[in-house]
Amino acid sequence: MAGQEREWAGEVQLMVPVEIHVPDMDWVTFEQWFRTVRCPRCQSATGLTLRAKDRKAYLICPEDGLGFSDPGVNAASVRQTYAIYQAGVPADRPLIPVHRGDPVVVSMLPRLEEDRTPQPANDVQSELRDWSWEFGITSHVTDAPFMAAMTWARRLVTWAIPHDGETFERIYGSDIASPPHEAHMIMLALGLALHDAAFDAKLGDGLEYLKLADAMECLRPGDDAAGGRRRRLRQTRPCGTHTGSDRPLGTLRLTDAARLEQCDDSDWERWCDGAQRVLNEHLRAIHDWRIATQDVLSTRPGVLWERNNCVEFADDDASWYTPNSWQDEAVDDGIPKVQPSSDLADGVGADSSG
Repeated sequence: MAGQEREWAGEVQLMVPVEIHVPDMDWVTFEQWFRTVRCPRCQSATGLTLRAKDRKAYLICPEDGLGFSDPGVNAASVRQTYAIYQAGVPADRPLIPVHRGDPVVVSMLPRLEEDRTPQPANDVQSELRDWSWEFGITSHVTDAPFMAAMTWARRLVTWAIPHDGETFERIYGSDIASPPHEAHMIMLALGLALHDAAFDAKLGDGLEYLKLADAMECLRPGDDAAGGRRRRLRQTRPCGTHTGSDRPLGTLRLTDAARLEQCDDSDWERWCDGAQRVLNEHLRAIHDWRIATQDVLSTRPGVLWERNNCVEFADDDASWYTPNSWQDEAVDDGIPKVQPSSDLADGVGADSSG
């Protein structure tokens, strides 16, 4: 399995010197407001310490050390607030609003700054991919299938980093690779899995109808036939589509193609484990949402469109991965973000003051 359950994974904590405001609502009148989080014993509202462990979050009172939870504070909001403080945002910043469904409102995804030149179309093994399928699957998306897959992969990983302690720790607590490199390669493994699963299913209506369980199969570890999917995934070179210019759309970056060819087997297994963990967390989120909406009896498999709103302000422009035929510069994805400093990786499990 990808990652073991550890209740202390991704542990972070920070002291907030100002009042913490969280959204609340009257479920009878649907009136909404912000309320101040206070210690239930002494009513202290300033100097509270936020702490997150895996998917759990609680607060610690500065007066008597009482630990308590609050329905407006979850692990994802604690980690996003931690990243904001580490990035040097003024100390009067309140807690990030927590919305129902817990979409990510501040991206903690570290960006890998490197050459984004795509692999030339004549360098890929086009026989591995049917060109008519490549065009057919784009009927409801603006990008080639692999670009759509990478856009989904970035969205899924962006959500998982603050929500799942293990994913957070894989990226920011790793002593093997830098956070930008580790996050990027987990996204790449996930994007290739989504792409290959969609190809195997011969989807014609867009990737949003892809079953997450099908992508999980592409990432299954082991030496048997199923485990061999990871080896096949590493050899995948999407052929992309023609754009009417000399620049292909939908192929790997040259840098990614080189890494896939040159990386150790242990590195590839680690990235696939990380991608599998991300998918597992989204399947868990789908299950939790169905329980909350009393749809738990539904037996339909979880599909990508059910996670469409896991990240707020997401933009579907894929030029962040490779330049497209009409634009050389990457377009911002529209998600408010902080560029995590080195202190974020250094401070996993440590205390931080605002």
